[in-house]
Amino acid sequence: MREEFEAIKDAWDADTGEGRDEELVREMADAYVASSPGEFAGFEGMDEKQLVKALEVFRDAGLEEDEFRVQVWIWHYFEPQDIGGTYRAKVRTH
Repeated sequence: MREEFEAIKDAWDADTGEGRDEELVREMADAYVASSPGEFAGFEGMDEKQLVKALEVFRDAGLEEDEFRVQVWIWHYFEPQDIGGTYRAKVRTH
């Protein structure tokens, strides 16, 4: 997996470094999407259910980098979820 994805994954992992840093993860995802917009072509038109399905397809196929690219987009594009309430994905960027 590419170095930028590894760094984001490490920042998300609660068991590495200083633990999970969600704010840093979103900042890194924003920066990566801004620097590589072509890698995310077509994702903007997908809703949250479609993106989760794409994650599952890539995960099941063992395509870790493609799976993580979708995850980076989700961190970039959507507000954090409020677990426990009624879920509605909120777009954070346009």
